[in-house]
Amino acid sequence: MIYKIYLLAAAVMALLASSWADYGHHDFHKPAHYNFKYGVVDQYKGLDFGHEEHRDGHHTKGSYYVHLPDGRVQKVKYTADKHGYQAHVSYSGYAHHDHGYH
Repeated sequence: MIYKIYLLAAAVMALLASSWADYGHHDFHKPAHYNFKYGVVDQYKGLDFGHEEHRDGHHTKGSYYVHLPDGRVQKVKYTADKHGYQAHVSYSGYAHHDHGYH
């Protein structure tokens, strides 16, 4: 009976050791590949912004936006590659400024 327990414990340890051996191993010389996207809307604080990005090796493209305090929306579309970072900024809506209370 004790032999079976030792054998089971050894098998579990071997399995864990093999999975831990690969944990944290990363080849930093390989090109990155990823996608992400997020957005935040907080009506109480008046926040509305977001960002998304796609990277395929050495080529990255994405966009982000933010609702500005003056009522406009700023949008930025960008690419980053061997030619550098190129951004195209645009605005939509009309700026308005609230008159403060005295």
